[in-house]
Formats: sequence, C-alpha cells, structure tokens
Amino acid sequence: LGQLYQSEQQAANAYVAFQEAQRLSPDYAMQFNARLNMATNNWSSGQGSSDQAIAEINRMIRDERNLEYQDRLYYAMAQIALEENDKEGAISNFRKSLNVSEGNAKQKAEAYLALADLYMDDEECLQASYHYDSTLMVLPKTDERYEEVQVLSENLTQIARNIETIALQDSLLRIAAMSPEEQKELATQMKKKEDQEKLNAIAAKANTPNTNSPVSYTHL
Repeated sequence: LGQLYQSEQQAANAYVAFQEAQRLSPDYAMQFNARLNMATNNWSSGQGSSDQAIAEINRMIRDERNLEYQDRLYYAMAQIALEENDKEGAISNFRKSLNVSEGNAKQKAEAYLALADLYMDDEECLQASYHYDSTLMVLPKTDERYEEVQVLSENLTQIARNIETIALQDSLLRIAAMSPEEQKELATQMKKKEDQEKLNAIAAKANTPNTNSPVSYTHL
C-alpha cells in the first residue's frame, strides 16, 4: 500500500503505510524496507531535507542488523546525491555500495550501470567502458537493458583501447624528451612507488583475519 501511495505521489499516506508495515511485521527484512522507504519518501516528497534522509540512512548503516543491506543503503544515498546534483558524492556512494555488496548481483548491476552512465555523460570513455563491462557480468540477460548495455560496451571497447594506446605513446614521448638525469629521477620515483605498494600489500595481508578460525555472532 505504501508503494502504491508512493507511486501516486501521496507522500503522507505512503509514510503512514510504511510506518504501519514497520510496526506490524515480525520480518526484519520488511521492517528494513519500510524504514528505508520512510526516509527516502520524506525527502522525495519535500517533507524532509536530503540531510535528514542521509542522517537516517547513516544511522541504519551503523546498525549491525543491517550489515547485509549496506549496499542498498549506500545506493540510496548515491541516488539522493544525484538528485541534489552532487555527482562526486553519488560516485563515492555507488563505489561504497559495490565495495560492501556480497552476493547481491542485482544491486551490483544497478551500481555498476549507474557509474557507467555517469562516466559516459562526462565522456570518460575508459571508465565508462570498464563499468559497462562489469555491468554485463552481473546483469541478467533477460533484463530489458541488457542489449543496450552490450552495444555500449562493444562500441566503447575499441575507443578505450585507442585511448590507452595514445596515453602510452604520449608517456613514451615525454620520457624520450627528458634528459638522462630526469629519466633517472623518474625511474627512482617509480621504484619507490612500487616498493611502497608492495609494503602496503604485505601489511594488508598481515592484518587480514584468519578466515579458518571460528566466528561468533551476537544476536540482538
């Protein structure tokens, strides 16, 4: 009922219906969906600000019960950022959604596609190509958008390769124009960067928990 009211832009009635769904349902997934809809409904209807919606979603993110839903929460914040013309914030939250997503292929597809479209709008062909490719890996072939995404991916693949080739050639030309001393300094800097990346990888591996050890769960 709340979703129907929402589709009819009856924000007040939608909020009441979602509130009742949250109160009456013993199923936590239903409670979660109702609460998230309440937060976004207030904002989209103009009855609440984007800051209030984001504050509520951040509270939900901090709730341990919502660990498996964090990808949806970050995705919701990204959508709010988009509507507020905050493209940088949208990209950041779409990426966070992807980073925390575990096994939710549908949510991953939506986040990858949203990022691909944003990069396409900005004519960042390399990034758009990578993200359309990633979308195809998780988007069901039965999805009505699949064919369009496939065409975009195929068209951008060759463009992306050409851009990478041009970038490599430009880099080689710049290096060739350097003096021997400048080339030596560049090589030293690259070696330092490579060594630091190796150290970071070792540190990250050392801090990774042992996945074979037993895991305890706290039930709220």
